[in-house]
Amino acid sequence: GQGIIYSAPYDPDRGELGELRPLITPEGPGVPDGLTVDAEGMLWVALGRAGAVHRYRNDGLEPAVGVWFVTEPS
Repeated sequence: GQGIIYSAPYDPDRGELGELRPLITPEGPGVPDGLTVDAEGMLWVALGRAGAVHRYRNDGLEPAVGVWFVTEPS
């Protein structure tokens, strides 16, 4: 679905992804438009058309730990 960030297990020996599962559905306006993982394992998600960047725990079970409002994130 639109706006949902999915996660999948990866098998490096076979080079294959496992079954996708929903990880995060960011709340508020905008849609995910890029992400990265920092040295602490936190997931940063740029929300296009919302002017925001959200930071999540890597398990996706915690709500955003921080929200930053910026112009034109990607």
